[in-house]
Amino acid sequence: MKNTLEFLSPNAEYSTDHGVKGEEYQNVLFVVGRGWNNYQFDKYMGCDSSKLKGNEYNAYIRNRNLFYVCCSRARKRLVLFITVPVEGDFMIYLKKLFGVENICTYSEFMSKDK
Repeated sequence: MKNTLEFLSPNAEYSTDHGVKGEEYQNVLFVVGRGWNNYQFDKYMGCDSSKLKGNEYNAYIRNRNLFYVCCSRARKRLVLFITVPVEGDFMIYLKKLFGVENICTYSEFMSKDK
């Protein structure tokens, strides 16, 4: 119970993506994965939004806005931990946004000299 209350407090060390709008943190870990049907960053980030209509366009806007909120909270360091396949338009988008030199697989990250 105590941990739950600490998580929900305004001074919590951790927060969910919707709970951070307007806030800033030194370090941000943004986990991109499955399990929440309203958000599919791998599908919508990098897609050609001009080809989307109706519910798909609305989903794109929802994904774009939350992606921005999550990525814009970091003052110093932002890490995206992506647990879904990164390919096609999503990979192109990430490379353009963050730079090829800032993207690595889990294996590459773990093998880097510390």
